[in-house]
Amino acid sequence: MSSESTHARFRLLRLGMAVATSLLSKAGSAVLQLVAIPVAVSVLGFEKYGVFAALTAAWACLSLSGIGVGPGLTKAIARTHADNDSAGEATYFTTALMLLSIAGLLDGGIVYAVLTYVPATTLFGRDFAVYQDIILTCAPLLGWLICMETILGVVERTQAGYQELHRANLWGAVGNLTGGVLLLAGIHQFPNIPFLIITVLGMTTLARLGNAIQLIGWHRPYLLKPTVRFSGSKAKELLGDGLAFTASQAVAPLLMREGAKLLASHMGGPAAAGVFSVLNQISTFLGSFISMISAPLWPALMDAAARRDYAWFDSARRKLFAGVMAYVGVAAIGLTLAGSWLIERWLGGHVHISQEVLIAFAAYYVCVAWAHVNYICLTGLGLLMAPAAISVIEAVLALFIAWFGMELLGMKGLLWGLSAAMLIMSAWLFPLLLTQRMRAWKAHGTLPLATPSPSH
Repeated sequence: MSSESTHARFRLLRLGMAVATSLLSKAGSAVLQLVAIPVAVSVLGFEKYGVFAALTAAWACLSLSGIGVGPGLTKAIARTHADNDSAGEATYFTTALMLLSIAGLLDGGIVYAVLTYVPATTLFGRDFAVYQDIILTCAPLLGWLICMETILGVVERTQAGYQELHRANLWGAVGNLTGGVLLLAGIHQFPNIPFLIITVLGMTTLARLGNAIQLIGWHRPYLLKPTVRFSGSKAKELLGDGLAFTASQAVAPLLMREGAKLLASHMGGPAAAGVFSVLNQISTFLGSFISMISAPLWPALMDAAARRDYAWFDSARRKLFAGVMAYVGVAAIGLTLAGSWLIERWLGGHVHISQEVLIAFAAYYVCVAWAHVNYICLTGLGLLMAPAAISVIEAVLALFIAWFGMELLGMKGLLWGLSAAMLIMSAWLFPLLLTQRMRAWKAHGTLPLATPSPSH
């Protein structure tokens, strides 16, 4: 059997394992999102849930630093592992861990300081004044969680480089199931926002810690040898790739998603923030099934591109587009026709979202999915800066249009504004770049990947 055929079979095997274990993770997520969260909403009330949503927006807006180092680490681990360079793997891992530890401490400190010293009315709007004490209580908890989340990001990114995301998926299932069960069992005894944060966010963080212990203590103990030290050159490489990834996968999404949530809270109050959070949860839940394929496929695409396996890459790309867009189309139709009824049953009648709002949300969701699959393929081919620039410009434009949309039409106007910006930018620019890149690769038989030669 040829080397190319062996690598192709390995990619398919690991993809299958990742998808299978993702189903378990989704089961845990279903318990948390579809069962436990509605119970929490009924106990706390929808307005307090809106406060929780706004707090998690502030938490997410400062989780930027780990994103950029992570994808660069995935690229580096994939390359050094292919070369059987265990010393290089360990150096990259140690360097990334040190960078993320510094970033985590900074992030956690900033979250704590902002929530503690900036008035709630300044952060979220005047309707949040009565919740100032709750926000102060949650500040140290959220600060600690963002610190740990940032540091532990090194583990899943390393596993992605080895095409071992099935291990992270299993631990994710444990975290989601544990959080859901604890929330159901304890929300009546502890009907408060801190308990909701501990169960929804804290249990997933604890599970990721377990995953880290397993990776370093069992599967790959050589990654954290005492003799391995921080490498300035490798840090420069990781941070260089990180600039592009952070812009496109952290700054742009947070500007669009969390910025829109803050727009909703300032212009519509806690209830509007809660509605937007519910829609985001639906988007995340539906998008998680796409991530079941795209997350493990991304390093596989990088591997195929690095080995110049055009046929495998092109076949995977076509299947990804066909499958994702068919799924998204069905989901969008279902949301439009039955979304209002399903959401009312899901949240026990505590919130009603009109069909007009759901139509606008379905359009936004389709645009997000289309951009996602194009981005996965573009970065798999080594194209980083152009998609990053497009994503950031698009996010700024989206908030500008969404503000006018919210003023004129309320929540549906905000959602149509987000969709309009994506239609103006990524909806056609990403496919154009991908088509050009694929044609050049096929015509010349080689692809100029932005990947440095491994150092031994």
